[in-house]
Amino acid sequence: MAVKAAAKDAGAYGCTISGAGPTAVAIVDDPAVGQRVAEAMSAAFRSAGKLEVNTAQVVKLDPEGAKFV
Repeated sequence: MAVKAAAKDAGAYGCTISGAGPTAVAIVDDPAVGQRVAEAMSAAFRSAGKLEVNTAQVVKLDPEGAKFV
């Protein structure tokens, strides 16, 4: 809950944990906000969860979504 709160407090529209928790995702509309959210989420994982953060990335979503190949 601390990571989700940190993401929203830093400007994310929302945040969720994927699967059993190895991946957390937040949605933002600006790369600068994304960087701020990534830093806030990483800090919350370290402080509240006592967990190490391997990677934090800001990436652009594909607006087309899933496709058949």
